[in-house]
Amino acid sequence: MIRYIRRAAAFCLLLLVALLVNAARVQLFEADELDDNPANRRAAIVRYDQPRGNIVVGDRPVTGSKETGEQLSFERTYLHGPLYAPVTGYASQTYGTTLIENAEDAVLSGTDSLLAPLPFWNEFTRGRQPGGDVVTTIKASMQQAAYEGLRGRRGAVAALDPSTGAILALVSTPSYDPERLSGTGAAVTDAWSRLNGSTSMPMLNRAIRQT
Repeated sequence: MIRYIRRAAAFCLLLLVALLVNAARVQLFEADELDDNPANRRAAIVRYDQPRGNIVVGDRPVTGSKETGEQLSFERTYLHGPLYAPVTGYASQTYGTTLIENAEDAVLSGTDSLLAPLPFWNEFTRGRQPGGDVVTTIKASMQQAAYEGLRGRRGAVAALDPSTGAILALVSTPSYDPERLSGTGAAVTDAWSRLNGSTSMPMLNRAIRQT
């Protein structure tokens, strides 16, 4: 009887080891492939299941997040969207990210390993931290003055601190409200089509592409 119990225990232990090995294989070696599978909605659901970190000008956030009540729980909001669009870019559930929203996406979305106290464990569990904030060198007063100065005209302003190279103002007109692209659905695709089809090209960032 004892012999059979030992064999059963050894068999159960073998099954447990096999299960752990398979789980580790999926978590560590196949995770990226599974995330990239178009049929897998989990990555998108997880990406938008918490508020995004903010982009900050001075001591004031110029972005935010709002609850949608949908499967993708949070979407991006913008304070004075057209004013800061050449700086922030957009974070869209449909069209991806641009500019700071793209360059600092790992920090803003909470996936940057530097935000995690235990990076390896975070990678193994597929966990993430709350989104971190990104503080810019933009001066709100200079940004507003440049924007008002270009109102009604096509043009751009890029102001830099000559001693440090820090960007103090980055304005492009005409501009657009990136919040119109934040979510999903017909309203977002219609806004995308209108913005890209406009002869005034409001989504062209003249401050970094034509100056």
